[in-house]
Amino acid sequence: MSHQHPGDQRLRVLTAVAVSVMIALTESLPALWAILVIAGLACAVAVGLGELSSRSIFRRLVRMNAFVAVVWLTVPWAWQGDGWAATPDRIELATLVSLRLNAIAALSLALLATVDAMQFARAASALGVPQRLSQLLALTVRFVGLFSTIRVRLERAARARGYRRRWGLRSLRVSAQWVAALWIQALVQAERRERGLRARGFFDGLGRTSVSWTALPREQWLWSSLTTLAVVLALVGGTGST
Repeated sequence: MSHQHPGDQRLRVLTAVAVSVMIALTESLPALWAILVIAGLACAVAVGLGELSSRSIFRRLVRMNAFVAVVWLTVPWAWQGDGWAATPDRIELATLVSLRLNAIAALSLALLATVDAMQFARAASALGVPQRLSQLLALTVRFVGLFSTIRVRLERAARARGYRRRWGLRSLRVSAQWVAALWIQALVQAERRERGLRARGFFDGLGRTSVSWTALPREQWLWSSLTTLAVVLALVGGTGST
């Protein structure tokens, strides 16, 4: 599988959604453990092909497992009359949630390693997602970093003028002014970027593709087929062993 992929990523997106739904619906712990191993192997292949870096995988999985830690701090515990205690059924539920989240996240990282936000929006629209929703997805992902950029710029300008954040009425007033300036500048920048996208015909191309399913690269078909087959075999084997 080459590191260079064409813009049509329908097959990868469809495969990621399909395997995620299958994983989310299974309740077999052996199957989920097997799928987690498959997801790890898929990420290793993506790293070997240069599509992902091990550091980015580790960073993203650590962020996601911060939520898993919250699950383990809350779900297993139940009031037993004489105090809080972890019950076997709740421990099993927390384990299911943890395995599902990690398996879906790892497989999605491997499958969508070379798919950027715009390609994902185009693929979603081509797969039947309403065009308005695809546009919203594309704009949201594209502009999500805009707020952070403007906030950093405003903070630097304030520090250059000698402002230091402290508790008090003045700090509250300045913070309110920051929020107002942030929204105004973000709206202006968003309108400019949207006009730029429209001028390049981005929104006109959503939902349309000139590439048929059979014309997609064989590497995509091979990658998606092997991943789907491995997940299905893990589900069948794990369900049969329980």
